[in-house]
Amino acid sequence: MSNLCCRRQEGRPVVAFTAKVVGHLTSIGLQEKVPFASVVKNIGNTFNNATNVFTVPEYGAYVIFANIMSESGHVNEYIETEIVKTATKTS
Repeated sequence: MSNLCCRRQEGRPVVAFTAKVVGHLTSIGLQEKVPFASVVKNIGNTFNNATNVFTVPEYGAYVIFANIMSESGHVNEYIETEIVKTATKTS
């Protein structure tokens, strides 16, 4: 994503990040976060690689893509993942 292009509305922050796993993960526990060891882009500084959490700076629509792959080759093996949104009510 070296030619990342962002279009923004006046007064709105531009945010974008690309993070990736380095090497092979062999066991991730239930409800455990995927440890992204390499942050390629972090425009707006909204992705925290120490906690593996993306925090939106304000209310709005955000698009998130994820590529998940298994290299085991076993017929009956599966991968189950989810992207989780947590919200904190603020006054």
